[in-house]
Amino acid sequence: MGLYNYVTDFSVNCPKCGDLIKDFQTKDSSLNTLYLNEVSFKTVNSFHTFCNKCHLWIDVKIKTRPIEERTKEDYDIITSEF
Repeated sequence: MGLYNYVTDFSVNCPKCGDLIKDFQTKDSSLNTLYLNEVSFKTVNSFHTFCNKCHLWIDVKIKTRPIEERTKEDYDIITSEF
């Protein structure tokens, strides 16, 4: 059994270096089984990745909005250095 799913329809520029980031993973299993599936960002409450260029960790979390109305602007981007 996989430990996460891939978020395939979300991209953002890295807040630190500006590189395009589009390879996100999620461990949110509220609507999707965690089994290396491709899921929409609209179906999860949080997902994460890191920037391959500057190594900034990026967490993306939903602010608030019903699932059928969510857009990219409904998510906060939280970063940390490693």
